[in-house]
Amino acid sequence: MIKQVLFTISGFVPLLFLISGDTTLLIYSLFVLIYFLRSKISPLIQSIPIPTPLLLFFLIFGLGIISEWLVWLSVHLSGNPDPEINPNLFLHLKSIYGFYVVKAISWTVILQFFRFSLLQVFITQSIFGIFIEQQGRVLLQALANPAGLIWLPYVALVYSSYVTAAFVLVEGKLNMLPKWDHWVKYPLIWLLIFLLLVLATLLFGG
Repeated sequence: MIKQVLFTISGFVPLLFLISGDTTLLIYSLFVLIYFLRSKISPLIQSIPIPTPLLLFFLIFGLGIISEWLVWLSVHLSGNPDPEINPNLFLHLKSIYGFYVVKAISWTVILQFFRFSLLQVFITQSIFGIFIEQQGRVLLQALANPAGLIWLPYVALVYSSYVTAAFVLVEGKLNMLPKWDHWVKYPLIWLLIFLLLVLATLLFGG
């Protein structure tokens, strides 16, 4: 009961960032909302007449794009005259959508063979996000300056929320069949994402 209350409260924390115009963490609030409404949303989602793996792919990709839109919106609201991302939303999403295609493919494939719990998906994605954000610069800065450690949970929540929100909507169907449950699943998902990102870069450019 206490865990549920704390989890609920955590979903409101991103609203505090809105004071400064930061909308990025709202993807975590969306995850919390989906988690508590999963009993109502999941049947509707799962009633869509497409195979579960394809459904999972579209959920991860769609929620990933929403997450990226929130990042773009945060930068847009900051009023930075020299933003690091394209000020045109369409062009920004066009330049980044491949990343979410890779993530969606990787997780869809790995979840066909290995059993993950909700918490395991969340933690696995969090670790991935911390290491990959800005090509690892966020992690290196945090290690160099302890004050920067405060941004690691921020990054972890952003990266983990959209994949975990997608997973929770189809978790029941995904885990109906017997699957492997071995620690090797963690390095495998990270390796698969990395290899597909490299392949996509080689085939299509940055």
